[in-house]
Amino acid sequence: KADDVPSLITLDASTAKTRDGRPVSEGRDNAKLLLDSQTWLDIPLDRSLTVRVKKLRVSQQSGATVWVGEVQPSAAGRRTVGPGRDLSHDFAADPKNLAILVAHDEHVTGSVIVDGDSYEILPLKNGRVAVSREQDIEIPDAPLLDTGKAREVPAIARSADAAQQPIRVLTVYS
Repeated sequence: KADDVPSLITLDASTAKTRDGRPVSEGRDNAKLLLDSQTWLDIPLDRSLTVRVKKLRVSQQSGATVWVGEVQPSAAGRRTVGPGRDLSHDFAADPKNLAILVAHDEHVTGSVIVDGDSYEILPLKNGRVAVSREQDIEIPDAPLLDTGKAREVPAIARSADAAQQPIRVLTVYS
């Protein structure tokens, strides 16, 4: 159910602070939500903006959990798809609506991009986080091809006795 989506961050009721001249919202994180079994998350980015994110993939790297999801479009731009259809395997992730979250030692850090506007989540002390909008950055449009699949490119053998082997190339936009 849509109402049962947990929130990754609980923002403080106090007014927003500033850091480096940028407004910052502070709150408590729940790093335990960044699991492979967690398909949906709500992420409050400031008092007026909470986004819903659908998991694309989760991986474990060097003791950290990396949770990647797609920020869902607003009601005005919502895609109409049949119930139960999983879009994460059919379309390439939109780099202008993407969340990349990392949980390590029960702290959360990461970036959330909403319609091309980037927000940064930084860990503070005692399980707290700061969320701020980053300065304007240029994000490329979504590629026409699905970048989730690596392309095979033939390699040139360097020695006479080595056979040609394909090299898998993965293109990543950031």
